[in-house]
Amino acid sequence: SMESNVLTIYRYDGKLLATSQGAVTQDKASHPIFRDFLPNLETGHFTVSNREGRSWLAYFSTTSDFPVVVEVKLPQEQVAARWRTEMITPLLIMVATLIALFVFTRAAQWAVRQRATMQEESASQAQRLRNILDSAADAIVTVDVSSIVHEYNRAAEQLFRIPADQAIGSHASALLAPGESAGYQGLVDYFLRTGSAPVFADGQKIKTRRRDGTPMLLSYAISEVTIKDERLLTCIFR
Repeated sequence: SMESNVLTIYRYDGKLLATSQGAVTQDKASHPIFRDFLPNLETGHFTVSNREGRSWLAYFSTTSDFPVVVEVKLPQEQVAARWRTEMITPLLIMVATLIALFVFTRAAQWAVRQRATMQEESASQAQRLRNILDSAADAIVTVDVSSIVHEYNRAAEQLFRIPADQAIGSHASALLAPGESAGYQGLVDYFLRTGSAPVFADGQKIKTRRRDGTPMLLSYAISEVTIKDERLLTCIFR
């Protein structure tokens, strides 16, 4: 019966990754694999005894493809019985170990490839979004609740006459003349309180001045999005 066999997988530095038994309390310093074998011997076997006096025969092996150690333990009396009757116990144990190691390695490699693919797709989507924003005719500025600029497209550079490398990371009021910053912050504060942009007598428009002092009459819209628990405001200006 294989019910009493124990399969355990460790990371190469000794951290427990998975086990078929209920709990593993032995730490790296006292474990024979990490104390007596690694890194000089990458495979081997040894005998251990538990607190009840039961002896176990343990086999382990590592792989060069992935930094894990696979350990198989069997009751010593079970191994002795099989050795006497079948003479194939070492072969069975080694085959089981190699199969478990192969399956674990393949699964880990697949997970790494999937992560790389997802990262490539995410980067591609981000670039497509950037291209869309930069081709928009309207100025698009995204800020957080502290009014720090996160996104700033090419139309915004032309409208405010400030390059993106100066705008991104700065307070949005820096896009306007010094005397106009209070009016801008009032718009943001009103939106954060009410969820809507204030409406002026001539519609969603406001008279203001660029940082260089030239006047502007802006129409605008504000929307909110939450990304990873962070509130962001997207402002579209024309």
